[in-house]
Amino acid sequence: HIRTYQAQRGAAIFRDAKQKSVFSHSGKWELIGGGGVNGSWRGGYFLKTKALVTHQGQLFAGLLGPKPGDAAVWAYDEKAWRKIGDSSIVPAWCELFCVQAICSGGEALDAGSGSQVWQWLSDEWRQLTPTKGSMPWSMKNNAYTISVMDGRIYVGLTGQQAQVFIYEKNNWSEMSDGLPAEGTSGVY
Repeated sequence: HIRTYQAQRGAAIFRDAKQKSVFSHSGKWELIGGGGVNGSWRGGYFLKTKALVTHQGQLFAGLLGPKPGDAAVWAYDEKAWRKIGDSSIVPAWCELFCVQAICSGGEALDAGSGSQVWQWLSDEWRQLTPTKGSMPWSMKNNAYTISVMDGRIYVGLTGQQAQVFIYEKNNWSEMSDGLPAEGTSGVY
């Protein structure tokens, strides 16, 4: 039932309130995003909502699309959604499928997509990872999770092996010592 529902709704987002949940008979949920609700993305196109975070009083969603260039970030202000990131806004996202991780770092919003990390500040995106060929980690690894602590950005990678990197003073450095290096399939 859930798979059929997801195929119909795409990357739908719910909050508790007025509508009975399709996943349980006891909860009540209200659709607030997906299917064009509240000015959001059209239904049936995006495959999943991969990341959700609140940032400066808004809800942000990272979406998985079916083809390269479909990675997207949308913002919700309790009234309406607006697209703040995709390949039409950030041409460098033309090969990205999804925004896997989003984190609020105070003033900035940090997002991981594929092997890249991006930062949104003052309505502009800037890439925090170097261009292809000079990445601090393998292009086969994906930014799986992001966190900010004391102004430093931490990214957990999955793919070839589990790795954690820290971004401070405009530089990435690995801090994976002690993590299993072999046979993890990128799980940490």
